[in-house]
Amino acid sequence: MPPTLHITQPANGTLVVESQINEGHARMYAPRGRTTTPVGQAGTITMVSTWSGRSLSAEGTQESAAGTTTTVRQVKEVYTLSADGTTLTIAVTAASGPETRASSLVFTRLASVGACESWPTPCKRVP
Repeated sequence: MPPTLHITQPANGTLVVESQINEGHARMYAPRGRTTTPVGQAGTITMVSTWSGRSLSAEGTQESAAGTTTTVRQVKEVYTLSADGTTLTIAVTAASGPETRASSLVFTRLASVGACESWPTPCKRVP
C-alpha cells in the first residue's frame, strides 16, 4: 500500500489518483464515462464511474494478457470521503470466476506533504 495518495479533481468532475509507487501510472475516473488504464504487465483496467454523495463508485473489468491466454477479473472500487473531509476509505472487490477478494484502504489527509526535495522523485529548484 502506498503511504500517500495524490488526488486531483478538476472542475469537470474527473478524479485523478496517483501515488509515489508507480508514479507514472495515474488512475483516472471520469464520472458517467469509461476510462481504460494500463495495469500490470500488458494488462488494462476499464472502469465506468458514478458519483453518489461523497462516494465515487467505479466498476469494470481488468484484463491481463499472458501469452495467448487472457484472464478477466470483475472489479469494483468505491472511494468515500468522510463528512469532515479528513479520511478517505477505498473499498476494492475483485472477482475472477467463483473467487472473490475484498480489501479496504484508509488514508488520512495531511496538512503538508513536506518540501518537494524530500519526495521519492524530488523536484529540482532553479537557482
